[in-house]
Amino acid sequence: MPWPHPTSFTAAVPGSAPVAIEPVDIDTVVRDVPSGENWLRHLREDLLPFWTTDVALGTPVGKFPTYRHNDGSAVDLDHPGPEFVTGRVAEGIVWLGRDHVRAQSRQIYAYGVAYHLTGDPQYLDYAQAGVGYLLTHSFDPDGGVFSYLDSRTGRPGPPRDQRTSQDLAYALTGIGFLYYLTRRSALAEILVNVHQEILRYYDPESQIFRWVLEESPDGDRTDQKELVAQLDQVYAYMLLAGPILPEPHRQEWLDRLRMISRRMMQRFYAPSTGMFWGAITTPGGKQLGTPHTDFGHSVKTFWLISLIGQLADDYEMFTAAQRRAARILEWAYLPDTGSWARGFDKWGRLDEDKEWW
Repeated sequence: MPWPHPTSFTAAVPGSAPVAIEPVDIDTVVRDVPSGENWLRHLREDLLPFWTTDVALGTPVGKFPTYRHNDGSAVDLDHPGPEFVTGRVAEGIVWLGRDHVRAQSRQIYAYGVAYHLTGDPQYLDYAQAGVGYLLTHSFDPDGGVFSYLDSRTGRPGPPRDQRTSQDLAYALTGIGFLYYLTRRSALAEILVNVHQEILRYYDPESQIFRWVLEESPDGDRTDQKELVAQLDQVYAYMLLAGPILPEPHRQEWLDRLRMISRRMMQRFYAPSTGMFWGAITTPGGKQLGTPHTDFGHSVKTFWLISLIGQLADDYEMFTAAQRRAARILEWAYLPDTGSWARGFDKWGRLDEDKEWW
């Protein structure tokens, strides 16, 4: 795999010179950080009641349903509730006929976090049950992981080269966190093997990850150049699992993390806006108001780059990303409502609408 040799962050990345930010009172910052008890209360009172019902845990336990109604009840595919027949469903956001592997993986992660916070072994059991179901039903013997299972028949799909590199990344989220908790060598082997499958998507010419390797009926195209195809390799599993993998994988993943950071800055960052383009498939796609060109994805990208810089002892990378993220937060915060704007619209105006994440 021809990964270019890392260079100085500010030398390699356009627009990465230092950005001035105002100093902060560290005592005030520390005082305002939520206490451990606040986090536990949030977990126990706000989150776990929705995720520990019989429906949430699945039948058998570990077969986590992708979709439930807003009250947590099961979805009848022939007669879904109103939340599934209006609004975002029409935009292709919801596929009721599919149980998505990424949803299964994220729910495994959630139980792993619950165990990590509380020490209650029941949540670890739920996470392990989810991984067991995932390994049994969603792994492709010909390579990689399926993106979904048919909700009625259990048939997996799509064909190998039609799976997105993002889907493959999120398939490792739950396994990666269980490895973080247990350090089981079998889980490390799975992470390394699926990562090798994902490296099939790396294009040495453009030095970024492709979206798909074959066009699909879902509308995915081989020429798509997506920020999240790079970003979610970092976010979903590499940054969590990479530092604790055995050598030589640890160093290999660290080198790749640094290079992914540079490629996101070089290819997707727009110094003129201070944000990241969500896609660079065509020059016309580099516009404000396009999908994933928003404050959330930009702050998330800078946050991850700063963590990689910290992990790699790269002070330039760490400080450049921190300062740019802070600048976006200043743009995004709406003091009148105490909330966050979504981004800029196509005319460059502040878009005060909201998205859940």
